[in-house]
Amino acid sequence: MLRNAVIYEFVILGLLAGLIAAAAAQTVLVLLQLLVFEIKATISWDLWLLGPLAGMVLVALMGAGATLRLLKQNSAQLVRSLS
Repeated sequence: MLRNAVIYEFVILGLLAGLIAAAAAQTVLVLLQLLVFEIKATISWDLWLLGPLAGMVLVALMGAGATLRLLKQNSAQLVRSLS
């Protein structure tokens, strides 16, 4: 149960990080299209799909990998080790 909660937390963090990264990348893309290349600005839907998806996968995998040792223990063992 604790393992799933931690993994879901990393998935949500990855989703938020991916959305922020996609928004920043889209903003830079639009500014380049308008100010540098002087072409019509377009929205890159691939960026909005792949950014959050990649963020979810990468952060969930790295977070689960970093906390693997803690996730293998049950909750009672973790609480006892704190005291």
